[in-house]
Amino acid sequence: MDDGSPGAPLSFLGSPLPRWVNRTSVTIDPGDVRPYDEEDWRDALVIVEQGEVVLECTRGGFTTFRAGDVMWLSDIPLRRMHNYGCEPTVIVAVSRQGHSGHATGTETETRSTTMTTANTPKTDLDRRFSSDAATTTSWSDARAQLADAEIFWITTVRPDGRPNVAPLISVMIDDSLYFCTGAEEQKARNIEQNPKVAMTTGQNALNDGLDLVIEGEAVRVTDETTLQRAADLYGSKYQDWNFEVRDGTLHTVDGGDALLFEVQPAKGFGFGKGEPFSQTRWTF
Repeated sequence: MDDGSPGAPLSFLGSPLPRWVNRTSVTIDPGDVRPYDEEDWRDALVIVEQGEVVLECTRGGFTTFRAGDVMWLSDIPLRRMHNYGCEPTVIVAVSRQGHSGHATGTETETRSTTMTTANTPKTDLDRRFSSDAATTTSWSDARAQLADAEIFWITTVRPDGRPNVAPLISVMIDDSLYFCTGAEEQKARNIEQNPKVAMTTGQNALNDGLDLVIEGEAVRVTDETTLQRAADLYGSKYQDWNFEVRDGTLHTVDGGDALLFEVQPAKGFGFGKGEPFSQTRWTF
């Protein structure tokens, strides 16, 4: 990490910093990847000063932060930092000199706030369908399960109004779910007429686990940057699913082309099973 020019006054967001503050910066060139080392960011407030950075989690999910976004990275399970943009990304970390050890209660509260994205949903517990001792399930916990889940069930609507349900695999980028399908498959034809979908995952046990339902609209993705991110994530999450980006589609090794769709959550539900039972609603 670069500590700046020797003897130069330190500043942050255009304001001078006290002498007891460390300011360090990292530049990631376009197309480059930087391995994540937690020691570089421990107990530091981090801001994206220029460009955008894509954080790759150890669980396989990706989250994008853009210029002006503030983060707290300590104790976050990250693997790499990507710059998929066309300009250098500059990330600045500010920390107290000589500060070490675990975060205080105030810092812990800051962490839970700054690591959320602009799409942090309104979270409610439906008491009608929850145990007396139930509490809400956090979106961060739900998002982690969505990123890890291998099988989803997608519900689409046929042109005559009948539902169609099919299993599929999915990857998560930022807070959106992505799936692919052949252009002639029923769900693709349904989405042409009605983009509203629901994606469901969880487990079949009655008294254990968390079932999740995400509602939104399926939007076709054709830009090469997102297609490549999705292809990379499919390859790392599902070992035998390898795609090449070609002509706005994901091209399979057997010669087929798959359309990629994004489902940005509009509403979500989490059904916690086993005492206490709970029903959480997230509104975006």
